[in-house]
Amino acid sequence: MKKLVLIVALLLGAVGAFAENAFEVRTKSGENVSFRYADKPELKYVGSTVTITTAGATPVTFELEDVDVVKFSNDPASVETVTPENTIAMYVDAAGIHFTGAEPGAPVLVVSLDGRVVVSTTAPDGEYTLATGDLAKGVYIVKINRFSTKIIL
Repeated sequence: MKKLVLIVALLLGAVGAFAENAFEVRTKSGENVSFRYADKPELKYVGSTVTITTAGATPVTFELEDVDVVKFSNDPASVETVTPENTIAMYVDAAGIHFTGAEPGAPVLVVSLDGRVVVSTTAPDGEYTLATGDLAKGVYIVKINRFSTKIIL
């Protein structure tokens, strides 16, 4: 389940994020690799690896189990200026999907594809955990302030 959610976050978050201009992959070993949407990153999954290719750059391959977090930037200028103030990070564990880095008190909406609001709350401390065990299998949109991503359970 963890791998599935990570794959979805990478693939759909990159192309489906609202108002996002870049994403960064951080590995458990501390490596950070940034990809600008303007460079049209292409993601290819084979088994438990993902390869991300952009025009004119050497492809980058990650083992999914080595990925720690994927960050989405709200900064239109470039990935180089990603700061904690404009970044929401996502990670997955047994408790669910965790979102960190939002503004304290940020509104959180989780909506099913049929338009039904499944969760409407706030992130009082700038963090929110979506307990995936409480949701039926399906496709959902998670929106926190200007950040949004699509997840598949």
